[in-house]
Amino acid sequence: MALAQDVFPEDVTRLMEERFLQKTRDEWLEILRAADVPTGPVGRREDWLGSELIANNDMRVVLGHPVLGRWRCPPFR
Repeated sequence: MALAQDVFPEDVTRLMEERFLQKTRDEWLEILRAADVPTGPVGRREDWLGSELIANNDMRVVLGHPVLGRWRCPPFR
């Protein structure tokens, strides 16, 4: 599908969201992998930060924020 020059980014986002809703995550992963597109499912941030991989490899820090309070994130390197 070619995009016209007068299509705005919001339109592209909406069109892509509509298209991606037409199949399941697993179907899209299969399609993208078959086309040799590097891909992987997006998980919840909390699950990733709480995983053993992150915890055991010193890959998270806890920072303080004046409004949000304490929050965990990957370290800035």
